Amino acid sequence: MRIGLNSPQAFLSLVIRRRWWIILPFVALSCMVGVLAKSLPKVYVSKTLILVKPREVPTSFVVDLIAGSVEERLKSIEQTVMSRTHLAEVIREFGDQLPELRGMRQDAKIEKLRKQITIAFTTGSAVNGVKPISYFTISYENQTPALAQKITSKITTLFIQKDGENRGTQVAGTMDFFARALSKVEADLRESDARLKGMKATRQFELPERLDTNLKTLERLALDARSVEESIGRNVTARLNTEDMLAGTSPTIAKPGPPLQPSQRVGTPAAPTAEDAKITDFRKQQVSYDQLTSVYGSNYPEVRSAKVILENMRAKLSPEELEKAENPPATPASSVDAIAATIPTVPGAAPGTEPNPRYQSLSATLADLNTEYKILQNRKTEIARDIATYNRRVENTPQIEQELADVERENADLQKDYKDLKAKLSQAELSASLESEEKGGQFQIIDPANLPSSSAKPNKPMVALGGTIVSLLLSLAFAVGVDVARQRIWTQSEIEAFWGTRVLVSIPEILTDGDVAAAKRKKWIFVTSAVGAALVFSVCLYGMHLKHDFILRQLDPVLQKVVYK
Repeated sequence: MRIGLNSPQAFLSLVIRRRWWIILPFVALSCMVGVLAKSLPKVYVSKTLILVKPREVPTSFVVDLIAGSVEERLKSIEQTVMSRTHLAEVIREFGDQLPELRGMRQDAKIEKLRKQITIAFTTGSAVNGVKPISYFTISYENQTPALAQKITSKITTLFIQKDGENRGTQVAGTMDFFARALSKVEADLRESDARLKGMKATRQFELPERLDTNLKTLERLALDARSVEESIGRNVTARLNTEDMLAGTSPTIAKPGPPLQPSQRVGTPAAPTAEDAKITDFRKQQVSYDQLTSVYGSNYPEVRSAKVILENMRAKLSPEELEKAENPPATPASSVDAIAATIPTVPGAAPGTEPNPRYQSLSATLADLNTEYKILQNRKTEIARDIATYNRRVENTPQIEQELADVERENADLQKDYKDLKAKLSQAELSASLESEEKGGQFQIIDPANLPSSSAKPNKPMVALGGTIVSLLLSLAFAVGVDVARQRIWTQSEIEAFWGTRVLVSIPEILTDGDVAAAKRKKWIFVTSAVGAALVFSVCLYGMHLKHDFILRQLDPVLQKVVYK
């Protein structure tokens, strides 16, 4: 049989009917809540306000080497400070002063300490659609005001210290990177310079700038070769002519005798006249011209000069003198023999003869021509060797030009990289100097960690009021549960509603003396039980007061979510 609470009157009847099932649990729970609320520890919050200062020197003058924005850097530092390593350091330093962490495992201690620390960032006015962080706060809550202040100061110091370390590490890392890159490029550049210098030194005659000189030298050598060939040709012709003339010239001639005495002379001619001197000079010039012509040819300058002198001398002779000069008279044999008999003999020559000066002159000329031929041949060989050398230089010039262009291009790229890296390293050194002088972006503590004078949590009156309300609701729920578990029909309307018929007559309860006595006994038993329960409950409340730390520690997860949030 189930009877629902379908009207306010039914609910009010239940409250009146089960009033003790509501009052007693409500009083008990309210007392417990009151004891716990009174025992809740006060939490003090120490807070630090830190201003994010912008760079004092614009980035257009000094490049900022710090990677990422201020927001990203702050988030990174927050993760670093709130990491297990640094929180464990805080616990090691202040663990003895944190009784709420006693008996907890290390991970639980770190997690609880992390929840007690709050880092809040506040953005400023939007710039280019982005709201930069202008300041932030670091706060820590603890039951001891002085300890809250110390730990807040510690965390603030860690935050600023880590920012300085990160900035210094990034700047030093950037400088080290540029320095190592510059050193490598410098070594490559030295190697490239040495290779370029060595190439120009070893192939200096094959360089592109020497191409015009090499070509002109080749042209000159070609002319020299042609001239030598012509000289060799003339030399060969002259040698052949000289050899022919030498073959037709006697090595010796008759030796002239001593002058005859007037008594010995046969048909002694008259003393030489000026006419005979001119004829003799003409004949000598004719012999000299013939010798030069046989040796050098008709186009040789000396031959032409000798020919001009000969023609001038010819023009000065009369026809009779010219005839006489060109056709000398024969010497009588008797005279020749007489003259030859007076000439002493020379060893190696026939008696009455002497070396022919013309033969000797032709022999000397032939020897000179042979020597000249050897000199010309050597010169021809040298010119051919030089031509081969310069041809090789000209042929190798395009390849050398390509190799040189590659080396010069590599050298130019390395020089450009060297200049860029050197400029960047200078910028990095300037930025490092700026950081060392604290002219870069940095943090400034506006309000240091304060010593809280009043607790921030919990609001005990509100906690007690909330606990009382919850106690009342639980008591009502408990009374409803008891009434449902022990259902009875209490009114005429319930009978009519349950069976669907009208009640014609109601008979009141008839009490006997035994019933009255039993009711009194039940009343005294109830009173006695209530007093005993009250005493037991008072003892329990006192025990809760004494052991409130243990109880609160067990209820800490719920309290953190409900009371200390």
